[in-house]
Amino acid sequence: MKYTVNRAPKGKIDINIDVPAPTFDEAYKPTLGTLSRDTSIAGFRPGMAPADVVEKHVGVSKVLNDSASFLINKHLAEIFEKEKLFPIDSPKIAIATLGQGSPFSYTVSFVQKPEVKVGDWKAIKIKKIAAKEVTEADVLESIKNIYEAYKKQKSQSGESKPEEDSGKYIYDAQGNKIPLKDDEVAGNKVDANKIDDEFAKAFGY
Repeated sequence: MKYTVNRAPKGKIDINIDVPAPTFDEAYKPTLGTLSRDTSIAGFRPGMAPADVVEKHVGVSKVLNDSASFLINKHLAEIFEKEKLFPIDSPKIAIATLGQGSPFSYTVSFVQKPEVKVGDWKAIKIKKIAAKEVTEADVLESIKNIYEAYKKQKSQSGESKPEEDSGKYIYDAQGNKIPLKDDEVAGNKVDANKIDDEFAKAFGY
């Protein structure tokens, strides 16, 4: 068996393999024996039918293809190990010549697994960012957003009347658009008197 490895850009590899006729015939005969043992032929015990009877029963093409498959698996295992090749997908096989008493030639095409080099990750430095301080204003703003979402929910459920739209909006923690009344727009404040026990209990407090 002789072969040549052709390497193309982007890891593409073609391997041309030529098997002399005598070598192929050596694989053909054992394949006949295996098919004879695995095939039920009337008038013969398993493995005892003559070669010509087996060929006629299963077909010459079947014997040729099984012989070729055996040699391809055998050769690729040897070549991949020797050449340090690692396909990332199933190799494609293109048979050029296949026949009794003839050389067996075929081409194997695939993409080689790329080599990955890991850099010195220990040298990577990450800039630490100090956490933002939560101020009283931030807390009040969060409470305001939660309260507005609470009012909107009650309004949609019919527990309270919808309020007039001022054309100004804020967004709650879930990104819901909430209209503001004119008095809220002016001061952007929440009436503390409205944040009562009912509001707190609605949120589990």
